Amino acid sequence: MELVYVGGWGPWTEGRCPVASVTGGTINMAQPCWDNSTKRVEFPDIPGRTVSMVGPGSLTSGAQPTYLENAFELLDQPGEWYLDRSAHRIYYLPRPGENLRRADVEAPVLQQLVEENGTATQPVHDITFSGIQFSYATWLGPSSGEGWYLLPWDYDGAWGFYGFCMVLAALCTWMTANIAASQVYDPATDSWRVAPPLPSARGGLAAAALPDRILVFGGEAPLRIFSATEMYEAVTNRWISKTPMPTPRHGIGAAVVDGRIIIPGGGRQPGLAATHVNEAYLP
Repeated sequence: MELVYVGGWGPWTEGRCPVASVTGGTINMAQPCWDNSTKRVEFPDIPGRTVSMVGPGSLTSGAQPTYLENAFELLDQPGEWYLDRSAHRIYYLPRPGENLRRADVEAPVLQQLVEENGTATQPVHDITFSGIQFSYATWLGPSSGEGWYLLPWDYDGAWGFYGFCMVLAALCTWMTANIAASQVYDPATDSWRVAPPLPSARGGLAAAALPDRILVFGGEAPLRIFSATEMYEAVTNRWISKTPMPTPRHGIGAAVVDGRIIIPGGGRQPGLAATHVNEAYLP
């Protein structure tokens, strides 16, 4: 059984935590989902603001669930179903006109149908799938003790240069670390390739594209603001550290104007912040 919290950390969220057990009149929630939902780390000087930068420190509405899922006793409407994991049996209330003797029922059990593992220096290549269709994988993460307590990604972006589109996935993850992945899309061949990762993993950064390179400025990680300036050089396929910004900031944008890169505003401390700083970088 799972408790579902619609809008639990903001109107865009729908978290859910499994029930570990029920003892008498006490519901024991699965861990670490419950602590991650109700005891999120907050900034000591910004009450109610979590270091994940998104949502409050605990569930709203007194942690009262919006509804419950996957309990046999709750089956009362056509289209609802219940999975009895121990008996490996699914109970389903058909909708009007449905005949399960003729229905095509798909019940996925695998999360990965095909898995390929490579690295930036040793990528997977020369593999072709032909005459086969992959269908009906599933996602079991929310059913584990981790549950599903918030959207984990933020602050990605894409920039066009050199005939390609580069996606910097410097995504701020829940409370722990950032992702520094970089990927390049070639519209001419409709293909992706992995580029070297950002030297400094962070979110909330700014980037500006020049004809043969991309420059990335500032950004944030939990409890840290960056002043870093880093350049991706297309010809050599590498990142190069450049002169840092005079003022560390996050949540910023960048624009190329008359050969200069203008970087206005942003925040000088984690979370919600603002500044009037406006600085220009000369490539």
